[in-house]
Amino acid sequence: MTAESHNVVSMNKLNNNNWNVWKFQIEVILIAKDLYDIVNGTSKQLTGGIAKDLYDIVNGTSKQLTGGAELIAKWKLRDAKAQEALVTRMEEGPLAHIMQCPFACEMWKKLESIYDRQSVVWKRGR
Repeated sequence: MTAESHNVVSMNKLNNNNWNVWKFQIEVILIAKDLYDIVNGTSKQLTGGIAKDLYDIVNGTSKQLTGGAELIAKWKLRDAKAQEALVTRMEEGPLAHIMQCPFACEMWKKLESIYDRQSVVWKRGR
């Protein structure tokens, strides 16, 4: 085991009732692991940021990035680590919403679109 695997942070998994606390905790974890830019879509690692056609870039079918196999491999690894940080810290209900998302930034946007909206409705209803 690596030193990183011993550094497991205990936190509640995302469910339908704890979005605000979970979001805060996972953002802190992602920032500490230098992965938050991957999740929020501001990574400058590929062509000056998340490209419009990111799927094509990562899968090698884009004409925008040539000779960047090493760059793409590094980005894929960071994206995989970000996805792992997200999916291992949520229950099956929230997980079902993001299972079709190929990238961490898409997972994050989907979660925000569902749970940020619910949080606003809940706050108004109080």
